[in-house]
This record gives sequence, structure tokens and C-alpha cells, in this order.
Amino acid sequence: MRTVHDPKSHFMRGSFESLQGYRVATLLLLLLGSAYKFAQAARTMTHAGFMFPTAPLPLLQKMMRKSENSQWGGLRYLYLSMGGVVWVIWGDLPFAVALFLLRRFFIKIDGTLEKVMGVGDYIDGDD
Repeated sequence: MRTVHDPKSHFMRGSFESLQGYRVATLLLLLLGSAYKFAQAARTMTHAGFMFPTAPLPLLQKMMRKSENSQWGGLRYLYLSMGGVVWVIWGDLPFAVALFLLRRFFIKIDGTLEKVMGVGDYIDGDD
């Protein structure tokens, strides 16, 4: 029995495989960014810990703020990777819903931070 080759089916299959590869690559980059930011937070905090006895207080405060911002950055990447997980497993429509929910979540936690710490106290990290 002879089958008819449909060129569109090959195109769609190849397109889906490359899209799935793009999804996985995006997820891996988000997770890599999270790991990098957490490593930077740990490195900076360890460095500040060794400097406590000898360094001036403004320098230590700057390093602690930098460590805190790196940790928040790592958490942001980790939260964004949850959207990537949804995109890889369930597809585009649930991904759009997850992005909407993540946006609402970020607005909520940013509002909470501004109320607790004051506008821009620790968010920008620059003196």
C-alpha cells in the first residue's frame, strides 16, 4: 500500500520540534539566570562576612544591599521560569494565562515591598 506524502505535515512537524526546542532553551536560560543570581548573592554575602571586622559601615551596607538585590533577582528568574515550565508542558494558551498571573503576582509583591520598605529604598541598589 502506497502512502501519499503531504509536504505540509513535514513542515508542521519540523516547526513544532524547533518551537519545542526554543521553549526548552528559554526555560533553561531562565533557570541559569536564577542560579547565577543566587550564586552572586551568596558570593557577595560571604565576601561581606569576611569584611565585617575591618570594613567601613557604608561599604558593608552597599555589599549587603547588592547581595539582597541579587537574591531578589534570582527569585524573579525562578518565578519567571514557572511560566516557562507551563509553556513547555501545556502549550501557548496556558502560558499566556500563567504570564498574566505572574504579572499580577509581581505587581502585588512590588506593592508590598514599597509599603514595607518605602519607595526605592532597596530596589535600585545604587547609592
